[in-house]
Amino acid sequence: MRGEIIRRVRSDLFYNDTALVEDQSKIRRLIDKKAIGILDALSNKPLDMQHIIRQAKIKKKEAESLVNLMIDEGILREIRSGSKGTLYEKVVGSLAFDVNPTLRSSSLMNIADMDSNVKRFYNTFIDNGTFNGLICVGSSDPHGEYKAIAKDTNYAVYLGMFLGRYVSLPKDFPIVLDTDVISRNLFKNDLILVGGPVTNLVTRDINNFLPVKFFKEEGWMLKYRDSIYGNENEGIIERIRNPYDKSKVIILISGIKNKGTLAAVLAATKFAPSIFKNYQGEQTWYNIIRGYDISGKGGIDVVESVYQ
Repeated sequence: MRGEIIRRVRSDLFYNDTALVEDQSKIRRLIDKKAIGILDALSNKPLDMQHIIRQAKIKKKEAESLVNLMIDEGILREIRSGSKGTLYEKVVGSLAFDVNPTLRSSSLMNIADMDSNVKRFYNTFIDNGTFNGLICVGSSDPHGEYKAIAKDTNYAVYLGMFLGRYVSLPKDFPIVLDTDVISRNLFKNDLILVGGPVTNLVTRDINNFLPVKFFKEEGWMLKYRDSIYGNENEGIIERIRNPYDKSKVIILISGIKNKGTLAAVLAATKFAPSIFKNYQGEQTWYNIIRGYDISGKGGIDVVESVYQ
């Protein structure tokens, strides 16, 4: 059973994914030094059984028994890895059991509801319970070669509301304009960009580094290899290493037009569990999104992946 431990440090709240073990007879096996050795071995990256045995310094039979128990209790999971066979990954940071369960309703538990793959996608920005990095939106003043006025910055508010459920406020104000990034040379940061190359000049400047690129012919389009996407309801979510500092990350959430940016933002928030269901921590990742007006009210209320 999965749960969360919430800790208060001064005025901030932090949580840790937790395996709640309901059968107390299993606790002793899960907290002895052999089990802890397996968890320590898996702290940094997934391993196969051979490497678990070697690093935890225990016998094969004991390792297999404990690993199977941990899988049953939701502490570990298997990953199929092609020629490497089966790898094992730790999926929680804490173990717990109730001595005398007394449940109290609390809206604070909502901060720990993030889907594991969504959490993995945003991990750079939500690490340790505080937002890290900058969210960059286009300036509302005419700027750039097209003298564009960004009309999609309001979508970033929704993104902020989504991420704000899981993190506390950072010390420094994390929202910047594209013109700020350029004038203050803030490129070497972890960045979330909202908006395409016309309204967000930082998107323009990193376009050549993206796997799915914006290009302009008769109108703006997205291009991936030989495929072209030009529907105004289409957008893109991309995650790359920051070309200005390889230790940093850039996430781009944008559309070809405003409706496409709305579709991409909804995909990255409201529909994130389905959109990121196949994300396994890749450094370079993309998902082309299309939005639909199912309700007929003139907006976007449903999204789907067009190409991933």
